[in-house]
Amino acid sequence: MNPIGLISMQYARPFTAEHFPLFAKMRQHGFDFVELLVPEAGELDIRETKKALDDAGLGVVLAARVNLQRNLASADAEAHRAGVEYLKYTADCAAGLGSKIVGGPLTGNPLVFAGRAPQPVDEAERLARKQRCVKGLKEAGDHAAKMGVLLAVEPLNRFESDVLCTTQQAMELLDAVDHPAVNLMLDTFHMHMEESSIAEAIRLAGDRLVHFRPMKTTAASRARALPIGSMSAGRSTRSVTRGRFRWNRSGAMTTASACRSPNGARRTRTRAIASRPRAHS
Repeated sequence: MNPIGLISMQYARPFTAEHFPLFAKMRQHGFDFVELLVPEAGELDIRETKKALDDAGLGVVLAARVNLQRNLASADAEAHRAGVEYLKYTADCAAGLGSKIVGGPLTGNPLVFAGRAPQPVDEAERLARKQRCVKGLKEAGDHAAKMGVLLAVEPLNRFESDVLCTTQQAMELLDAVDHPAVNLMLDTFHMHMEESSIAEAIRLAGDRLVHFRPMKTTAASRARALPIGSMSAGRSTRSVTRGRFRWNRSGAMTTASACRSPNGARRTRTRAIASRPRAHS
């Protein structure tokens, strides 16, 4: 069975050294890895964090944080360059922690979390943004490959991104980037809003899917997501992918897709994803 993890934000944000004892608790609950946010300056010491993870026997995947000042899609040269350098920094952090994957909305241009409402984007600007992202991801991908890290682009819902919202759009971007170290992650929270079929989207992603977050859409989240039941999506996903996804006793879903290694030299099994922790005993 593939490794199963959870997001550190289930416990605390920001996640700092005072929370390191939680690593052992995560391991006790049966998780194989934790998804940590890429640390901002002063949040975490990379060496200390790696030691704490190793002591607990816990792996790690990183989630990138973008903003308008480090923004791959930006027409502002300074913000675009900062976006490229930030992705290189995330790969450095991942290598230092022993992580093989950095996922998230790497294309930048956040909306609601940057205090911006969605606005129409004309076709010329959409294509220009895509080209800026392609250029930046190619450069960042070169650096990530040297560090032995995969970058995983994440489509977000229309209220959080006006660059990538669907798996189809993400696949078109990845085709243009055409880099073995630049792949895909999916999160059903966003997929519930943007995909007509979650199962079809996963099948479209194929072996570019290296990180997967299943989120159940419940009454508590309906203010932000359409009330589509994730259990029915899970059933269709399992049937379409012919056993690539399995449910463990905690109700978390894992993936067993294959992906390219960062240098493209061989095929490798992915580190899989799950995001819902078991109930505390």
